[in-house]
Amino acid sequence: MKERLLSRFTPPNREWLNKISTEFHVSPFVAQIVWNRGIKSLDSVRNFLRPDSQPPLDSFLLKDMHRAVHRIELAIQNREKICVYGDYDVDGMTSVAILTRALENLGAEVFFYIPDRESEGYGLNVSAIRGIIRRGAKLIVTVDNGIAAVNEIEATKDQIDFIVTDHHEIESEIPQALAVIDPKRTDCPYPNKNLCGCGIAFKLIQALYRQLRGELFLSDLDIVALATIADLVPLIHENRKIVRRGLNILSDTPCLGLQALIESAGLSGRRITEENVGFILAPRLNAAGRMFKPELGVELLTTRDPNRAREIAETLEEFNSNRKELERQVFIEAEEKFLAEQKKSPSAIIVDGENWHPGVIGLAASRLQEKYYLPTLVFTHTGGLFVGSCRSIDSLNIFDALSEFADLYEKYGGHSKAAGLSIRTENFPIFRKKFLEYVETHTTSKDFIRPLVIDCMLDPSKVTLELISQVENLAPFGVGNSSPIFGWKNVRASNVRIMGKDQTHLGFNVGNVRCVGWRMAEEFDLVANREFTMIFSIEKNEFNGSTLPQCNLIYISP
Repeated sequence: MKERLLSRFTPPNREWLNKISTEFHVSPFVAQIVWNRGIKSLDSVRNFLRPDSQPPLDSFLLKDMHRAVHRIELAIQNREKICVYGDYDVDGMTSVAILTRALENLGAEVFFYIPDRESEGYGLNVSAIRGIIRRGAKLIVTVDNGIAAVNEIEATKDQIDFIVTDHHEIESEIPQALAVIDPKRTDCPYPNKNLCGCGIAFKLIQALYRQLRGELFLSDLDIVALATIADLVPLIHENRKIVRRGLNILSDTPCLGLQALIESAGLSGRRITEENVGFILAPRLNAAGRMFKPELGVELLTTRDPNRAREIAETLEEFNSNRKELERQVFIEAEEKFLAEQKKSPSAIIVDGENWHPGVIGLAASRLQEKYYLPTLVFTHTGGLFVGSCRSIDSLNIFDALSEFADLYEKYGGHSKAAGLSIRTENFPIFRKKFLEYVETHTTSKDFIRPLVIDCMLDPSKVTLELISQVENLAPFGVGNSSPIFGWKNVRASNVRIMGKDQTHLGFNVGNVRCVGWRMAEEFDLVANREFTMIFSIEKNEFNGSTLPQCNLIYISP
């Protein structure tokens, strides 16, 4: 088993634990987990444990929201055409779908535009803007992009008005648009800085409905939740509330397209979880953009024809299968290149290939990063450009790293963990050299050992169904609210056994509690013959009509 860098959260004082346990009727272990998430005041604990009791945040707290709503209201009154300009990933497609539909319902003349992933790339481009102007639009509203389009907006703002809604980091200056809504603006007072693009589109819709109809808009939370999970933004504060409400709707969603997607994925009749969204539903929707058909994703989410919804869902199923094969091929080639070129102790993975499919290089980068735990940049070389997708490790902010060499790029953008860029062929060698030097000077050897932070120590023999239920109430889990991890030393196992058809899984008991190590059969001798340290998560095991507590091994060592 690969080495992990183990650490523990510092526990709060006993008085705080007892106070929270008593006030909210939860186990001290659950109180410790809440503390670990940085939630320490009584009010913040109450909001975390009872998120549905919180009132929604005022959309007009977002900087420039009043200006955006006023301009859209004028466009509706004057029958001006509005173009919603989106992106080809899940966040972009969902943003386009909910905003386009909402504007139509408010009486706007609206159409959408999503740039071609291969020929145009991400974000606004002048050619597309001019085409939109020729179609008669007087206003462009961007969703999930636009904050980096300083030059493109400057070149065309005299011909058409722009409202930018985005959630990405601001590279240098803010575009000179009529309104720029991005909570990452330093002058934006909105408390939630971590909305995804669809979340910001949703806040714009809420502001429009409040202004134009005097209503609180709460539709489409299932779609917003899907986007929030897919875009890997922190599931804390408002985002957590959105996802909890959205997941409750998803299992019985009114959206015909999501109904069809759930059916085609084999999830009908089940409660949809954040894992189902992240690993099953979102990749199928994402496949539309990766296979250069993002308009199908938008149509799926907006169609009122159940037959058409099923037809699109089946197409996306096929796209997803093709995507998997393309991703597998690029991953294999990229890994072979890395292994052939790597130094003794590489500080990063930087590989490129001729005409690798641009829709899957990000997925290949994620797989390489996951396997080797190194900052990973995968580029496809086509038409005089290297177009790259980047994934990073916990200790290296990839956006900050790329920002050091911004003058070398045609375009770049992203977050601390993931980013994208395009760079001319002649600039690629110097970029590669500078980036590797940056990583080497900003990291230590420990940064390349995958960290594993334990919430608290818990004897696995003491795990109960009641404790598991209390932990489940802390969901949804994801970025910023990770699934709780427990540890215990000097464990003695009984009934140790190898399980599964292919005999790759490990099973044993600690006390009366069942423990499972998926794909950990090689640890049989350690568990059977000596005391060991056990890092694990907990869940309910439902089988043959009975429900029992279960510990799932994450890491094990002598």
